[in-house]
Amino acid sequence: MSSKILEILNNNLEIKNTFPSFIELNNIHYEVKVGSVSYGITKETSDNDILAITIPKAEDIFPFISGYLFGFGSPHNYFTTFQKHHINYNQNSYDISIYSIVKYFELCMHNNPNMIDSLFVPDNCIITISKIGEMIRKERRKFLSKECYGKFKSYSYSQFFKMRNKKRESKERQSNIDKFGYDTKFAYHCVRLILELEFILKYHDLVLNSNVKFLTDIRNGEYTIKELEDWFISKETELDQLYQNCKLPNRSNYKEIKDLLLNCLEEHFGNISRFYPKGITYIYSLI
Repeated sequence: MSSKILEILNNNLEIKNTFPSFIELNNIHYEVKVGSVSYGITKETSDNDILAITIPKAEDIFPFISGYLFGFGSPHNYFTTFQKHHINYNQNSYDISIYSIVKYFELCMHNNPNMIDSLFVPDNCIITISKIGEMIRKERRKFLSKECYGKFKSYSYSQFFKMRNKKRESKERQSNIDKFGYDTKFAYHCVRLILELEFILKYHDLVLNSNVKFLTDIRNGEYTIKELEDWFISKETELDQLYQNCKLPNRSNYKEIKDLLLNCLEEHFGNISRFYPKGITYIYSLI
């Protein structure tokens, strides 16, 4: 499988010049389509959202290699994220995000909704995956915890209030607001996040495309804003009860996540003990 991100960037010299040089084909370990296509409700006008995981240079993860000591001298500049939006390629618009595996694990461990979604995309949304990507995907449920409750609800609330906003720069979005009285895209994201949270709390798992018709109908303006607001409010009590009865841990198991991360790094670099300073036991901490 080939990387769509690298294909796009290799055909855009302006962006490629800002692209970290260490990211090559054999260093994209997990690349997936995210967003509406992974929820099964993409439209012709939808952007193509792609997320990928890479492993940066060893000195970005083990700063002792470059001679940096924590708290002494200037901070070490390490790679965490590369993002570009609205890239035009082959008459399509792309938004791309590339995360350091360390940053990605940190965000997933704290149940960031966007990152959790990327872990659970349907198989047909996987563009490329290495052995390391397979290791992560196989253990993806280890990242789920009751921390999802606050994170997903917070994201959903933000969409709930945004859907009432009557002004949008996008002509298509403004047309929807004028026609239906609310922003249907924000509305479906609001509902989607609540449904995902409900699924996680019930089943300790996540299937992103399990509510295609309901979400499509919302995006197409089949519901009034009053109906959606009533639905949202009615879910509050249900979710509270689900949270109380949920058997997920309060937090992801730090040791299990760290061990998985270290195993991934060993798969990439080989024996990582060679990166530890002589005579010092290196205690790896997620950044």
